[in-house]
Amino acid sequence: MTREGLKSLISSLFVCAVVIISITPAFTYVVVQPLIIESRLVTFGRYAFASEAIDSIAEDESPSVVGIGSSMMYKAFDGKCMEELSGVENSKFYNLAIPASRPYTDMMQIPRLSSSGTDVVLVEVGSNLLFQMSEGPNEYLEFRFTVQTMIQENADLGAWTEIVLPYHQKWLYLNEYERTVARQEWFVESNEIILERLFDLEDEQDIDFRFLPEPGSNEWLDYLQRPGWPASVIDNEWKRKMSMDEYNETVLMKRSNFEPLEHGTRNHAALEYIISELIEADIEVVLVGMPHHPHKYPYLDPGQWDGYNHTLENLAETYDVAVVDFTWQEKEGWVNEHFSDGNHLDDEGRDEFCERMTPLLDSLLES
Repeated sequence: MTREGLKSLISSLFVCAVVIISITPAFTYVVVQPLIIESRLVTFGRYAFASEAIDSIAEDESPSVVGIGSSMMYKAFDGKCMEELSGVENSKFYNLAIPASRPYTDMMQIPRLSSSGTDVVLVEVGSNLLFQMSEGPNEYLEFRFTVQTMIQENADLGAWTEIVLPYHQKWLYLNEYERTVARQEWFVESNEIILERLFDLEDEQDIDFRFLPEPGSNEWLDYLQRPGWPASVIDNEWKRKMSMDEYNETVLMKRSNFEPLEHGTRNHAALEYIISELIEADIEVVLVGMPHHPHKYPYLDPGQWDGYNHTLENLAETYDVAVVDFTWQEKEGWVNEHFSDGNHLDDEGRDEFCERMTPLLDSLLES
């Protein structure tokens, strides 16, 4: 059969698939959700992998630790390293942090995480996360809310839906009818991918670290502990060409854009919701302030990160949580070799984070 003939066949099969939608709406979930995880419908399946990941963790009866947060936690948390260093038998450490995430989006996964049987959760509290949400267009927020709620269930709903601002509520799918309609919008492209794959017409994409393995596979469980990370920005060859001194002076040695607020934002409300729900589920909570490159600190304005300081203090006073503040109190010992850029750790930094965090996590698992 010619390529044109295959395209015609694909079109015909697609029409049949549309008919199937009207008969069995739940079929859309079976088709769409795996392709989202595979990074075929979105640029990075990790943006919507939380539900599958938590379900896999819930099936494991081992003592478990989960880390959630932004790209700073994502690039710091090496669950395999922690497992190897841990003195707690059969303990598992899972990295569920998501690049560009913030408490306002992390809160969507809390009902499922609270019922997963997880023992300890690391919650990132950072100078990069404590900002006010705007009413204007926000493609990232729209994407996270729509994709995540599209593949959720009623059991994933909770008080977090009340924290979502009125002008973001339109991006939430809060019942099965809305979820089905939303998935139908993705069904067209999904079937094209499936049929192209069936007839060996799919173009392979080089997605490198963005690739997520099939949920339930051995590779999937390994991925949940050690997801793989992009190459260090500082170590990249093209950065070497501009010389480390030039890179330091033009990129690192300048004022930080982070201006955390002390209270009153929906990120603060989300943090309080996350912490209280986890504690209510008898899960130990560790609030973690992430480290920053040592060159960043001299260029902070006086009091620029006071909002972060007050937030962490208030949360520690209000809730029964452990606190690890690598941003200030325990920032000593973090050096250039630990960082991929001004705010993210690299391979050496992950080892350092692992060595510093694992003894505390062991003590919480044993308590």
